[in-house]
Amino acid sequence: MEVDSGASCSIVSEDTFRVVERNHGKIPLQDSGTTIVTWSKEALPVLGQASVLVEFKGRKAKLPLLVVQKQGNSLIGRNWFNPLGIGLRGIQQVNVEDVPSRFPEVFRRDLPGFNGPPVHIELKDDAQPVFLKSRPVPLALKDDVANEVDRLVQQGVWEPVSYSNWATPLIVVRKKDGTLRLCGDYRSTVNKAIKSSGYPLPTTAEMLTALSSSKSFTKLDLAQAYQQLTLDDETAEVLTVNTIKGLYKVKRLPFGISVAPWVFQRVIDTLLAGVPGVKAYLDDILISGCNAEEHAERLETVLSRLQKAHLRVNKDKCEFNQTSIEFLGHRIDDSGVHPSRSKTDAIQQAPAPASKKELQAFLGLLNFYSTFLKGRTEAAEPLYRLLDRDHEWKWT
Repeated sequence: MEVDSGASCSIVSEDTFRVVERNHGKIPLQDSGTTIVTWSKEALPVLGQASVLVEFKGRKAKLPLLVVQKQGNSLIGRNWFNPLGIGLRGIQQVNVEDVPSRFPEVFRRDLPGFNGPPVHIELKDDAQPVFLKSRPVPLALKDDVANEVDRLVQQGVWEPVSYSNWATPLIVVRKKDGTLRLCGDYRSTVNKAIKSSGYPLPTTAEMLTALSSSKSFTKLDLAQAYQQLTLDDETAEVLTVNTIKGLYKVKRLPFGISVAPWVFQRVIDTLLAGVPGVKAYLDDILISGCNAEEHAERLETVLSRLQKAHLRVNKDKCEFNQTSIEFLGHRIDDSGVHPSRSKTDAIQQAPAPASKKELQAFLGLLNFYSTFLKGRTEAAEPLYRLLDRDHEWKWT
């Protein structure tokens, strides 16, 4: 059985339970009156509750065990921890080399796709298909673009098709690491036809307030973010891209779709619901704890859920077991939340603005840290006056 500190009760599948009965005799089941719901809100039908004798490291106890109809892993939940003396102290010193070995699938380089329900993007009732030609690619980029198309096909993100009512041209972006990102220019096609999402992204204040009393932190980076979510067939066809190699149906949630951030955030929030000290903002997941043991237990729970969901993490971009960490433009440690050093340096080293547009950008940077700037309104009032339409621009 697998230890799951995120599960409140211990469960076993019906098939496994019947095997135990064949080996040890009939075990009576009683009505449990319990409803079990997975992280994806799927109800697990409970056949009943058995009372079983469990022996673990010299301890014996008669403990409740729920039998469920669906196949799956047998889980030791928290209701067995105290009677059997089970704790997670053995993992409290988190080592970056250690973690992948205990959750190997989470850190693999493949991209099997989230095993929850596929994403369906709703279109407006009056939406009409738009088919646009592929855009020319500079000669120097053609080979790289073709190779990236092939890689996405191999990963199962794209699939070649011979026909589609919808077609969106590509935008080619060179990333910091030198690789390419191929995005559909959905502003010119699908975004106009999509119904807006009502799911809000969390605010920075909401996220940081819940983390301000923590002492240990780990930050996980979800590999290729949106592209881990699978699409249903109807949505995949609507998001077809037109490339220099032809038409490709998009089978994973792509960048550039107007509702993609909200769709992705909802999935991750649902997946990690109920785990204290854990906050996710799109592809960044921050795990915190007031001490090493609490932090390690929460990290164990998060990695276990990610592995069960077939989600992948980019190990190279993760930070494990830190006493201070950067998150959402702020630095968090045991003394609270502080402005990020890189951001404050940018403010202090900013050149004098030469236009109203440059002044607006500078004031926007100041506004990001408004909660840390006492008297900001009074001090910045002359600068805001310079932005008035009728005010002459004069910087001295």
